[in-house]
Amino acid sequence: MTKDYRIWALRLAWLALPFTAGDMFDNALSLTSSSVQITAAIGLWFYWAVGLLLSLIPLASLLTPFRVLAAMKVVVVIWGAIEATASPLGIITLCISGIILALSLTPQLGFWYVNGSSYGNEIRIPLRPPGAMLLGPIFIAWAGIATTLISTPVLLADKQWLAGSLITGLGGICSFVAFRALYGLAQRWLVFVPAGVVIHDPLILADPFLVKRGGIRSIRLALSRSRARDLTMASLGHAIEVELLEPAEIVLQTRPSIESEVVTISSFTVSASLTSVVLSEAKKRSIKIK
Repeated sequence: MTKDYRIWALRLAWLALPFTAGDMFDNALSLTSSSVQITAAIGLWFYWAVGLLLSLIPLASLLTPFRVLAAMKVVVVIWGAIEATASPLGIITLCISGIILALSLTPQLGFWYVNGSSYGNEIRIPLRPPGAMLLGPIFIAWAGIATTLISTPVLLADKQWLAGSLITGLGGICSFVAFRALYGLAQRWLVFVPAGVVIHDPLILADPFLVKRGGIRSIRLALSRSRARDLTMASLGHAIEVELLEPAEIVLQTRPSIESEVVTISSFTVSASLTSVVLSEAKKRSIKIK
């Protein structure tokens, strides 16, 4: 697995934050109490150190925490820019935090993280999120988690016990649910294994679905009028169609409260985030490409 230049750019941008944001946060916190200043300083350094550490460790389980921290940085920097006097370094910090968030959302970064947990000759390609999730739910989830993690310690340090307790309780519960949803989205993959191809998508499948390499007729970009079983969950962008030599049974389960459904399919479509990687990997593994 090769390292993408985006990973190094993200690390360098993260490393630069303390050098550009220091004065801005000093000014923003200058009128607050000493307890708030100490709490904010500890929190800023803590989140920065955790983010830097996560940027060095490629594990599928760490992709969502890193993206949440990247979103938190944007929220904190925007607050600091509003509260502090405008300065060139403040503008630079805003740009850097925006770059970090943008890079954290790239499919290449997701590819790097999820393949850090792959086994042997296995390649995982993340699937795109459902289209409806991009209309607001994902961003609301990030905002809720960021608000809870940022405001709770500050409010408690400022002795605003009622507001701090409410956000700790209600915000903590909502943030837990939101994090689980975001984590689930990051666990959706198209996986090339020595035996064939696996669809790992807990949002729509009761169990991972394996198609043996000898049972695959072809892999191609899906046509707009394809009759293949749609497993893309209305994701945006090009879909990949996998055509089978013989019909196979797949177990669908869109929600835990609904009984699973066994469906016979002869082909299916998924929305991989890196279609070029899918096609090149299929070629390497002697799977026919149309």
